[in-house]
Amino acid sequence: MILFYHIDVMLGLTELNLGIIPGWGGTQRLPLIIGKAKALDMILFSKKIDAKEALEIGLVNQISSPENLMEDALAFAEKLTKRPPVAVSCVLNAISAGAYKGIDQGLEIEKQGSAIVKQSKDCIEGFTAFLEKRDPVFTGE
Repeated sequence: MILFYHIDVMLGLTELNLGIIPGWGGTQRLPLIIGKAKALDMILFSKKIDAKEALEIGLVNQISSPENLMEDALAFAEKLTKRPPVAVSCVLNAISAGAYKGIDQGLEIEKQGSAIVKQSKDCIEGFTAFLEKRDPVFTGE
């Protein structure tokens, strides 16, 4: 999961304190991201974690201070715009399929994505740029 996290925020699924369970897929998604043992610990004991721990366990990939949040988010977005759009889309589809439909479906979507990207102009540009020792300029074709 790619998220920017405010340094002063605490995060948790504390519904058990109210005698209810996390909804909106919390019981399914959190174990996929941080592992079953850590998710059970957080959910069963309504444990909250701070930004540092969220970064350490892979729940977020970056911590930003309030004054740098927008700058950091825009820098991330700018970096992402330089990636090959077709391949990015295929990766996101494959990861989502594997996470929500199982590894077999994820592998099938990955295979389909590989077939799509190898026929793209971005693939040719990526290999050409590599051989020419320059940065690629992807167009999403």
